[in-house]
Amino acid sequence: MDAAEYRALRELLGVTGDHLAGLLGVTPRQARKWEQGSAQVPIGVTAELGEMVDETNATVAKIVAEHPTDQPLTTYRTDHDMLADHPGTRWTASWHRSVVARAVSARPELQIVYADERPA
Repeated sequence: MDAAEYRALRELLGVTGDHLAGLLGVTPRQARKWEQGSAQVPIGVTAELGEMVDETNATVAKIVAEHPTDQPLTTYRTDHDMLADHPGTRWTASWHRSVVARAVSARPELQIVYADERPA
């Protein structure tokens, strides 16, 4: 995996470089080296990143296939808000917003609302 692919996949996941570094168990400095192309991305990291992308794609596919049209998709303004609804998740609110945006691009009839604005 080269620097361009690493960055593109990180951006597809909707996470910051620092957050992805934490998920991969490396320092933010090391992750920046991969993204800038000054260090080779290890095979194990490539595989782990591929698994994260697969998980994300599966989440998008599930929403596309199963979310009721008459209910808005809920997303989160902040990581704190997301953790309140999904304790223990490894993902951030920005990841979640990326997921629901991709789902809506496949199903434009769906609407997105923030958790604090969802109908009662």
